[in-house]
Amino acid sequence: MTIDHAAPPLQGIRVVQFAHGVMPAYAGMLLGDLGAEVIEISDHSASSVERGEFAQHATLSALGRNKRRVSLDLDTPAGRDIARRLIGRSDAVINGSESGWAVRRDDYVGDGVEPCVWCDLSPFGGGATDMGSVASDLVIQARSSAMDTTGELNRPPVRMGLPLPSLLGGVHAVAGVLAALLADRPARLSVSAFDAMVSFISYMGPTYLHTGQVPRRMGTGHHEIYPYNAFETRDGSIVVAPFTQSFWRKYCDVIGHPELLEDPRFSTFELRMKNRPVLSPILAETMRERTTQQWRDLLDAGDVPNGPVNSVLAALEMEQSRIRDMVAPIDIEGEQGTRRTVGTPFHMTFENGAAFEPRYVLRKTELSNDVATLDAWNTSTEIGAPTRVGALAGERTEQ
Repeated sequence: MTIDHAAPPLQGIRVVQFAHGVMPAYAGMLLGDLGAEVIEISDHSASSVERGEFAQHATLSALGRNKRRVSLDLDTPAGRDIARRLIGRSDAVINGSESGWAVRRDDYVGDGVEPCVWCDLSPFGGGATDMGSVASDLVIQARSSAMDTTGELNRPPVRMGLPLPSLLGGVHAVAGVLAALLADRPARLSVSAFDAMVSFISYMGPTYLHTGQVPRRMGTGHHEIYPYNAFETRDGSIVVAPFTQSFWRKYCDVIGHPELLEDPRFSTFELRMKNRPVLSPILAETMRERTTQQWRDLLDAGDVPNGPVNSVLAALEMEQSRIRDMVAPIDIEGEQGTRRTVGTPFHMTFENGAAFEPRYVLRKTELSNDVATLDAWNTSTEIGAPTRVGALAGERTEQ
């Protein structure tokens, strides 16, 4: 069967992204995956304190795909002039990072240079004086309660393995930029990694705001449901999530303990949580009797939500990741053949049946501090005026 390929949904949108941290890099990568032309400006000036090992870190390299890459010395008039000219030809600018680094907006806008959307990223977004202006993913995890709610009860707090504040900040930046472009009005956005994390406190926030009770660390468990956690098996670990009464009944049948259904101490969610010290040893001992795969087979057959605790290797190499194209080939400019990268979560098929299929390219830096080279670069790559007005409002040629 032949599948028609749709043009990228953000084709015609141009974004300048200053490269100084995971948060802006992730935002730029997502926009690039969706077809925007993203021009990533790396500052190699003497005042760029993160230049060197951080700018070359594998994390940033992993987030540099689907972008045009420019390296400038923003301490020099020539470097700032090139940046201004690129910004003047763009629909949106992503500036700043979770560490607190940012260019001064007033140095780059005005005198006819005014992108439709300017998005400022920062650790905390201003406000209380004791928050400071410099931070890191670890600091934001600590200050947003993420670390206090992660880990085992009566044990020290734990840093989440994923840099979630930076990644969530990037996702929120993308949502804000697209909303502002859709509104088709000049806008200045402020997105902070702290705000993004606090917004993801989710049900634990209203729990405190409505009752005054502060949620405790629960390990892999849940504040209101038990069992709903990881168990050790004979050869590893598995999570089990019987989050309804129906699933609880099925779970008891699968593990061979139907008598638990008749025990009044475990008849409701509230009672199972209250009597967890009694119920937990029974379930833990039972779950250690079989291997992870044996439990998976039994729980799947019994219609009980469950899953193995996968490593990065297992998550990327599993069949589901292959089917969903979550591991995809990436072309590295200047290298023969392809490598693999983590794919985009965006899967789109349009009304006419055409499917959007992203491509992944990691380009070399194309330009340095040379205005004459910029003019040639503009001509050869057709960096003209941006689409801007109406680009996201349906005025583009239908694909």
